[in-house]
Amino acid sequence: EPTMTARTNALPWPSIDQLPRVICAKINRHFAVAESAAVYVQRWWRTLKGRDCKPIPTRAVESFAGGYGGPLHRMLLKSPVFYSEKLDGTNVGKMSDGRLVGRRKEIEPSATTYQRCPLEPLRECSTADCLQELMAALTDDESKICRGALYGELCCNFGLYDYAARSLAKTWQAFGAVFQFADVEAASA
Repeated sequence: EPTMTARTNALPWPSIDQLPRVICAKINRHFAVAESAAVYVQRWWRTLKGRDCKPIPTRAVESFAGGYGGPLHRMLLKSPVFYSEKLDGTNVGKMSDGRLVGRRKEIEPSATTYQRCPLEPLRECSTADCLQELMAALTDDESKICRGALYGELCCNFGLYDYAARSLAKTWQAFGAVFQFADVEAASA
């Protein structure tokens, strides 16, 4: 039996693979600016004291923007931290209209299993109240939200971990929601 439709998931869960790149870029920028600033200050000081030194390189960092330690320090050490256990399986979302979606495609409405896991418990799971509460927290005017999806991890890799002992094998564990707003202004509010 086919499990996926040809229809693309119009409300996919965003990928987080960019976060490490963003953090590394900020750290690399900080070190590059710090090194150039140190050379700049040393040569300026030596010149001020009348000591012979190499001229300040013109190819030094053109701008020190983005290299200050304060914002980086706040981001890495002062920001609130939240954690949760990363379960290994596959992302499955339940749209506000009840449709099930994988990462890229919609799951066939007649499919009974997905990644060797039964879908009946997920189809029976009422996500409407949760989505309604989240919508109310986002905006006073819920008409600004076109649709939403509650996402979770379908714990299909039950043989690799202690999921069976923890009663997680072949279950769906919600972890987040995605909403589509009527327009950019509504999403920014």
